[in-house]
Amino acid sequence: MDSNIILGIVITIAVIIPVVILATSGKRKQKRSIEKFRKFATSNGLELSEFDCCDLGLIGIDSKGKKLAYMPKGSDGIIIDLHDAKSCNSRTSSENTQGEIIDKLVIDIEFKEGKGTKILPLFSSENKLALDAEKVITEKWNRTIAANLA
Repeated sequence: MDSNIILGIVITIAVIIPVVILATSGKRKQKRSIEKFRKFATSNGLELSEFDCCDLGLIGIDSKGKKLAYMPKGSDGIIIDLHDAKSCNSRTSSENTQGEIIDKLVIDIEFKEGKGTKILPLFSSENKLALDAEKVITEKWNRTIAANLA
């Protein structure tokens, strides 16, 4: 066999193996996060009808019980009773004045009777350089929460 072919095969293997290891490692971490989130929701009496993984955590809803579960990465989760919520709004903040570069995506949930607002961050450019599906997910959850407000 030609030495160039052998060198090419070795380089290809050297590049492919780390990529495969990183991909499987990321999927395992995501599976663990989802399992932890499901246990958190179940232990709080929720039956999640849908959920999503975002850049900054996991978000899910129990449509029957009208409760929202949110678990930021590396923190304890929270449960929001949507019976107590008045409105929700998705919001972006931009780095520059033209609004071309999105810095953060959040959902603001305003509560009834002046009980304040809860901010659920879903994306931050500090953690991830580019948006994937976070904008679509943020809008989806804004609609989902609004549809489940009592």
